Amino acid sequence: MAVITRLDWQRVQMEVTCVSDCPLEALGLAKKGTKEIVRLSDVTVNGKEYSCVNNLAAMREETFLDNGSYYFVCLTEGIWNKCQVSTEVGYSLPEKTRVFRYCTNLYYAETVDFWIETDEKDKDLYLMMNHYFMKENKNWKVRNYAEAFEGKKKLKEWAHGVAVWGLNVVYNVLYALRKHDGKHILLMSETRPYLWGNLLAVDTELKNMGMDREYTVSYSFRKSVGESQGFASWLKLVGLLSKQDYVFVDDYTQIFNFLQLNPKTVLTQTWHAAVGFKEIG
Repeated sequence: MAVITRLDWQRVQMEVTCVSDCPLEALGLAKKGTKEIVRLSDVTVNGKEYSCVNNLAAMREETFLDNGSYYFVCLTEGIWNKCQVSTEVGYSLPEKTRVFRYCTNLYYAETVDFWIETDEKDKDLYLMMNHYFMKENKNWKVRNYAEAFEGKKKLKEWAHGVAVWGLNVVYNVLYALRKHDGKHILLMSETRPYLWGNLLAVDTELKNMGMDREYTVSYSFRKSVGESQGFASWLKLVGLLSKQDYVFVDDYTQIFNFLQLNPKTVLTQTWHAAVGFKEIG
C-alpha cells in the first residue's frame, strides 16, 4: 500500500512524498477515464519514502497536462496502482488549490485543486487532482439584474418553494406520528457518501461505550452538495430525520437550509472549522 504523506508547492513546483512498504518503480498521474499515465520525474528514494518535485507547466512532454481529473498512482511490479492519502494531507487539501496566470495580459490561467475519491467496497481513500488550463473569454456577456427574473427561473423558484413546503409538512406529520423516547441517534453527511472524520470518531466512541445497544443508531451518507438528488431521496432523508432525537453532522448540511427540525431534536455540528462557518454559514 502506497500513501501520499506530503503535498506542497514551491511556486509552480509540486512536491509529493509517498510512503510504501513495497518497492516502487515510479510515481505518476493517471487520467481518469483513460489509459494515459504521466510519469512524475526526478523521484528520490529514502528508505520507504519516495519524493519528487515537478514543474506543473512541463509535466507532460515539457508542456501542460491535458484538462481533466488525475489519480496519483505508483508502479509496483509492472502494475500501476492508485495511491491512498494520509489524514493530514486530506485535511489540508483546500489549502493546496492553485491558480497560475500566464502571459503579460494574464490571458491564460492554469487551475489545480485536489479531491479524495473513495472505494465503496474497501473504503480506501484515493488522492485526485483536477487540472484545467483556460483562456479568458473576451466575449463574456455581462449579466444584468432583470435577467434574474426570467420566466423559467421564476417557475423553478416556485417549484422549489413548493417542494420545500411539502418536505416540511411531511416531516412534521411523521414526527407527530412517531414515538420519541430519546433513544434514537442519526449520524449523517451530505457531502460524503461514507463514514469518516469526526463522525467516525463519534460512532467508534458510541460502540466502545456500548451505547449502540441502548440507543438505535442510524446512518445517512450521500453527496447532495454539487450533485442533483431526486425528490424521493430527499423524502427518504426527511422520513429518517423525523424518527431522530439526536442528529450529528460533520460538515455543511444542505437540508437544514430549508428543513426546520422539531425543537426537541438535538442537532450537533462536530465540524471544527470555525473559519469555514464564517465563510459559508
